[in-house]
Amino acid sequence: MINQITRNLKTFLIFTIILYLCSNTYAGEERKYERPGHLFSPLKIPLLEDPERDTWQKPEKILHALEIGKGQVVADVGAGSGYLTVRLSERVGTTGTVYAVDVQQEMLNYISKRLRDTRLKM
Repeated sequence: MINQITRNLKTFLIFTIILYLCSNTYAGEERKYERPGHLFSPLKIPLLEDPERDTWQKPEKILHALEIGKGQVVADVGAGSGYLTVRLSERVGTTGTVYAVDVQQEMLNYISKRLRDTRLKM
């Protein structure tokens, strides 16, 4: 009888320790991702808009490879200055939709202004 109680107590303690360790590990991971690690300064937007970027990034080749076409619904995640957002908008046309997503409101504001200036529908 005492052996059974001892075994049950050991099992309970081991289970409790494992549960405790798992809960601390999870809580630590959650805190790790509270804020974005790196934000791009809106003051550096001209770097994102450098015409030389087309040379090495080849946006038309990217959009062709992704088979982006008229009427599609697409998302530009991490849109930044809207470098690809504008090109995506031109590709999907008036029957398509592009969602520009970014963690920085300043970047989204810049994209909104850019779209107004180029007369693309928001």
